[in-house]
Amino acid sequence: MATLLKQVEVMNTIIELKRQGIAQSDIAKVLRNMNLKPPSAPTIRKYYTKDDAPSASQLASPYQKEKAFDDPMCREIIISTLQANCNNKQLRISSLYDLLEEMLVDTGKMQSLPGNQQTLRNYCAHLRKTEQVTSPPVEARLCNYIESPPPGVQIQLDYGVQEINGGEHVHFLCIRMRYSRLLFVRAQDHRFNYRYQVQRPQIPQESLKGASRA
Repeated sequence: MATLLKQVEVMNTIIELKRQGIAQSDIAKVLRNMNLKPPSAPTIRKYYTKDDAPSASQLASPYQKEKAFDDPMCREIIISTLQANCNNKQLRISSLYDLLEEMLVDTGKMQSLPGNQQTLRNYCAHLRKTEQVTSPPVEARLCNYIESPPPGVQIQLDYGVQEINGGEHVHFLCIRMRYSRLLFVRAQDHRFNYRYQVQRPQIPQESLKGASRA
């Protein structure tokens, strides 16, 4: 999986599905129905035999070499600073590095820091990935997949106006069929209103005769 956290999530899901009585051969299909990308068949088989999923840090530990900034004095300052600034987008690794030098090297507690700024940057990423510090909140829009409704159930209705040469305005009524993507457009020289719609409810039925739009 893309990250250790995602791997743990999928592993937990597979173990929970096993507890619910889902057969191993059906795991991939169930994961797809849950909008999750299933791992390979051997990976599913390996996860299916487990009773509990390890945490992200436990999963990473067999493959991670010792971190330079895991020194207790460095680690305490780094974690407390990252936690205190979890919502601060302006926090720079160079500033954190300078803070470590000021608090540890300048005071004589350490002769020098155990790594450079890039090593510190990698260590901070490791702490976030393994959930040892709080990650910044995700501000991007999250979207879920929505299945298309059956034919004839849903339409999208929009009104619009376009100014043409001479200052005149043309008013549009646009209807797109949700399933077939068929598009209907009607134009007139005055606004559409609810009374017009109530009086002419047959407009879509009598006029939707066009080519399907992708």
